[in-house]
Amino acid sequence: MYSNFCSFVLIDDKCPGKEAEKTKLYKEIAGDYEFDLSEFGQGMIIVSFYEEDGKLFGGPEGNPPVEVLPVEDEELKFELSDPDGGEHLMLFVRDEETEKITKCLWTVVGAGMEFEGIKIDDGK
Repeated sequence: MYSNFCSFVLIDDKCPGKEAEKTKLYKEIAGDYEFDLSEFGQGMIIVSFYEEDGKLFGGPEGNPPVEVLPVEDEELKFELSDPDGGEHLMLFVRDEETEKITKCLWTVVGAGMEFEGIKIDDGK
């Protein structure tokens, strides 16, 4: 009863079950994604995402991970600010047939750069 009430009043973080749903989604996103940046002179890179303590973190191999924040009212869309002040948006994409997350569309806001990453490992 309480969780139904919470759904109507949108008290997301206070409702039982909402944190569990979020953690489940983050674990589904978790894994390694391969991005081809050869168009930008960088070749292939692997970006790893993982869930820890109910938060989503990610980063390219060899770099410290940063927290990736959910975009309000967008289940599979996330944002982050890098240490140099750049803003990034990530949209995770589900395969229509399997309903599994298989891609990450990464946009560097303000730079006009977009990359598609293919999930190569589910992090398990």
